[in-house]
Amino acid sequence: MSIRRNLAALAALLTLSAAVLAACGGTEPEATASSEPTSAPVTAPITLPPQTGVPSGPSSDTAAVTSDTGPVTGPATSGTTPAPETTETTPPVSESESSSDGTGETSGPAADPVPLRFELDPYDVSSDAVQLCGEGFLAVWRGLADAYLAYETECYCPDEQTFSALMTLIPSCMPYFSADAVLTYESFDAEAQTVTIYYTSASKEEHDAAYSRFCAAAASFVEGCVYEGDSDFAAAVSVYRSFSSSVRYDLNAEDVSPYTALTARTGISESFAAAYAYLLRQVGVDANLCGGLSRDRSTVHVWTVMRLGGKWYYADPTYENGETAGAGLSYFGTNDAERAEAGYDPSQFSVGAMGAVWASSLDVTGTEFAPLRGCSSFELDRAAGTIRFSAGDAVPQTALLTYFPGGAS
Repeated sequence: MSIRRNLAALAALLTLSAAVLAACGGTEPEATASSEPTSAPVTAPITLPPQTGVPSGPSSDTAAVTSDTGPVTGPATSGTTPAPETTETTPPVSESESSSDGTGETSGPAADPVPLRFELDPYDVSSDAVQLCGEGFLAVWRGLADAYLAYETECYCPDEQTFSALMTLIPSCMPYFSADAVLTYESFDAEAQTVTIYYTSASKEEHDAAYSRFCAAAASFVEGCVYEGDSDFAAAVSVYRSFSSSVRYDLNAEDVSPYTALTARTGISESFAAAYAYLLRQVGVDANLCGGLSRDRSTVHVWTVMRLGGKWYYADPTYENGETAGAGLSYFGTNDAERAEAGYDPSQFSVGAMGAVWASSLDVTGTEFAPLRGCSSFELDRAAGTIRFSAGDAVPQTALLTYFPGGAS
């Protein structure tokens, strides 16, 4: 491995698919399908009859392509990638529907709903990092973030193991770093216990502008579709549609980093999964990337694992983009059994960019979201507590989401 390779190449090497392959063997083909443009999110109930059954992969109108290991079927691609449109879900509270005493009696006009004002948390890191590296790692992580924000070229790093963890986690947990900075394997000085950061920007002003552009790109997936007081579920499904409907799958992408998925809205499953997980953590939902091998061990695919109501579920923005143009919830809140039906082996699922946590250590068996299978568009009505989808069937959140009362994590 060249010690001078750029961060984009490093990101591709160190993402979860590489970890899964190292642990399990196999190749990493990803398949494209039709070149039809991805449509904008659908915000009203559709009139088509609901689909039935649990989808076992991308819809049948995706085309088969030949990879190094033979023909496989995968998510659809879009032609040009539009900027994400505002996800027009109903605000949390409607006029005159508030009650301060819990009796159901209205207590006057409700306050205007407040859209979430997105502020990037530069210190975000996935929970597996703490689990694997310990609390002391967080101080080093924050120090690296502070050095980057201040446009400093050095920060503290105690040992090579910690430096290796930084290199592995930066692409998925600190994607803004790729805006104008890079670490190489020459960056670590064991004697001085420092890491040297190399910048492509020529000045602090240029650096700050690059960081601001990333923050704006991340905010574009959240602002306008997430409201203050949203439950984790409401925030997760809103960002899911905002993200899944505006990305473009590109099997031939040279840069498969989450940074490019968030800024250029293009990539493959590993970049989409990490980018969506990053957005979820930014709005307070514990999430990480997760991946595994197909049962014939010929392909690897990556999706997101998220914690809602104290339970773990999967979400696959790549498959959602391919099957419903990102407007539905067919692949939101799935479990091990459904992933197995899609052709993947749950015993081989690995969590996180470090590839050292196995999904078998998590209980991903919940079926609360089963009614959403086949959902190709939806309308989230926060005030009424319902999700309207497919043929217009309304499922109360209070009935479907037993574990997700409004605002609870």
